[in-house]
Amino acid sequence: MYNRFSQMFGFYIVLMPLGVLICGCWSNIALFESHRQSDYSLPHSKPDFLGNPPEGITVRPTPIKRYKQVFYILETEYFKIYFAEKDKDLAFNSVREVDAVYEKLADWYQHQLVTPYEIYFLPDKSTIYRVTGETRDLGGVVTQRRGTLFIASQYYNTQTVAHELSHIFLRKKLHERKIPIWFNEGLAEYLSTPQVNSDYFRNFIFKKLLNADRLYTWREMERNIMLRNASLTYAEALSIILFLNQRYGEDKLKELLNLYSERDYHRSFIAAMSEIYGKSQRNLEREWLDFVREYNNR
Repeated sequence: MYNRFSQMFGFYIVLMPLGVLICGCWSNIALFESHRQSDYSLPHSKPDFLGNPPEGITVRPTPIKRYKQVFYILETEYFKIYFAEKDKDLAFNSVREVDAVYEKLADWYQHQLVTPYEIYFLPDKSTIYRVTGETRDLGGVVTQRRGTLFIASQYYNTQTVAHELSHIFLRKKLHERKIPIWFNEGLAEYLSTPQVNSDYFRNFIFKKLLNADRLYTWREMERNIMLRNASLTYAEALSIILFLNQRYGEDKLKELLNLYSERDYHRSFIAAMSEIYGKSQRNLEREWLDFVREYNNR
């Protein structure tokens, strides 16, 4: 019995290194296959633009593959910009623009973000939807958790960047506290729209509201219906910010954000609005509706 056990034990001792060797070889083969597959479709030669980028712009020499695409990466003071080779001109031109947008928003919010943030230039809206799961018809999206900006290449402009980046600034300044959707979108529109305070633009917005079949209440817009009729609801949200600023001044708006951003302030955003403007939400909404109706008589 002992001899038989010794023989069997010796047999396993001999086989164990062989098994380890086989498993090790197999794991190395699998690892090699994994790397080979992940590197599949990455360019084998260095594109010309990597060797001669515009002055002052540095592009990482090694591309990466994400979202079934190959991206090159360039870094600005505040961002990492991920772009496909076909979008290199767009990426190069955006470098100074996106940093200027960041600095303008940082000045308005009186807040600095922990940078860099990431911007991905994607081919189209459907790719944004596939990557983020957001509503299908969006040319730009900022993710809730990480604050990554995804922009469809053909829809890139500084207004899109400013709108999406404003969402990040607002969230971080307010320490991720809950705010009404209409306020979030209205403020992003206000801070991203060129000449937003011009008479021409104001006339355009308020005429649009006056020609609508109906306007949504502020409470309705808190229930995440902004995208059901985006052309109207975004104009309506922006008009609320325009009304508050024209009636009470932009400084009041900043006071509201400063109050609500205080860590020892534990009341709701609507309560903070009432404190700053001295009126309930219902009364402010009535004033806004009167403001919209009266605009037609100016």
